[in-house]
Amino acid sequence: MKKVLTALLGVALGASLTLAAPAAEAVAPAGKLPSKANSCAGVWVVVDTGTATTVRCATKYSTGLEALKSAGFTLGMGEGGGFVCQINANPSKCDYTAGWWSYWHATQNADGTWGAWSDSQKGAGEVKGVKGVAEGWRLLPPTSPYPLTSAQAPSVKPPKGFAKAPVPTISGTAKVGSKLTAKAAFSPKPSYTYQWYRSGKKISGAVKSTYKLAKADKGKKITVTVTASKSGYATTAKTSKATAAVK
Repeated sequence: MKKVLTALLGVALGASLTLAAPAAEAVAPAGKLPSKANSCAGVWVVVDTGTATTVRCATKYSTGLEALKSAGFTLGMGEGGGFVCQINANPSKCDYTAGWWSYWHATQNADGTWGAWSDSQKGAGEVKGVKGVAEGWRLLPPTSPYPLTSAQAPSVKPPKGFAKAPVPTISGTAKVGSKLTAKAAFSPKPSYTYQWYRSGKKISGAVKSTYKLAKADKGKKITVTVTASKSGYATTAKTSKATAAVK
């Protein structure tokens, strides 16, 4: 127990401690993790129990703890509330003899990929979440040494972002009877779905890349939302600028 507390203190203070190599032991997770998210307009949160992983989205992230809660996880806090000792009842006991949670960050690159995980030198209650920086949590055996290594980082990362995700454009004449065409240019090339809107209201059945303007559109402005999907990438939706009022 003394070694465990020493390691945790090192994580909190950023001290350069080196402990003996961990024994061949495993953490026994107890609670089920929530399902993975496909898109995120906030901050990605990764949780890895060692046997199960999930990637979620936080819409509130003033701190790492708020991000974890906002992403749909339930927390157990250690004595005095200083450390996260359970996430969704993982591990089964909240006393650090069953394992402890390490805290990590990864930064998204310009091309949408993610850099390597790096362990945080500050506690989750002190770190402010930032878009483009993923929050990561990995449950480690109780005698895991500190400093941490890449082998102890979360085993997964958030889905990649598209290297290019420009706002779609609409071509055609804004006149009843004319055809409008949506064009998107995401990279790498994904699969697209479409939804057209009439002055902000969804047009029923208008789900193709083209839309023929009807009498109901007269005097209204038309937009289209294009959603891009690709395996391994975050599902991303972008909405075009509005046309002129339909004549």
